[in-house]
Amino acid sequence: MNTNIYYNLVGNWAPLPSGFNGTLMIRPLIGKPIIPIVSVDKLDAIIEFNVYPNPSNGNVNING
Repeated sequence: MNTNIYYNLVGNWAPLPSGFNGTLMIRPLIGKPIIPIVSVDKLDAIIEFNVYPNPSNGNVNING
């Protein structure tokens, strides 16, 4: 176990749990934050629908 590996999910650094198996992967953030240029208007209505069968053989039906 490597005691020098820490992770940060919500703003606090914590040591990696002792039972962790696998390889550490990193996602570096370099430069200024990118402001998204895509947005979606908020929907006021809830649309209900069904998709069946699940699991599918490749063809699905959408009912709604």
